[in-house]
Amino acid sequence: GLAFAVRAISADYLKPARLDDELLVATAVGEVGRAQVTFVQSVRRADETLLTATVRVACLDLARGKPAAMPRDLHRKLLELSQSSTV
Repeated sequence: GLAFAVRAISADYLKPARLDDELLVATAVGEVGRAQVTFVQSVRRADETLLTATVRVACLDLARGKPAAMPRDLHRKLLELSQSSTV
């Protein structure tokens, strides 16, 4: 089988959140490769951006423990989302 594993994260903590804050977490699809995808994320409180981040995940073949191409249908869908999504 296949699985996704986080390969790299970059986060900018811009402002603190407080207990009981209502937060909105948004995720958009960034760059898409055959065996990896980058997600762009933000955490907001009302009109304030508290955090921006990029998360790169790799598709792995669990039996071999090595990177593997993701299924074509999933790859195609992620490509579509990357062209239409914004954070």
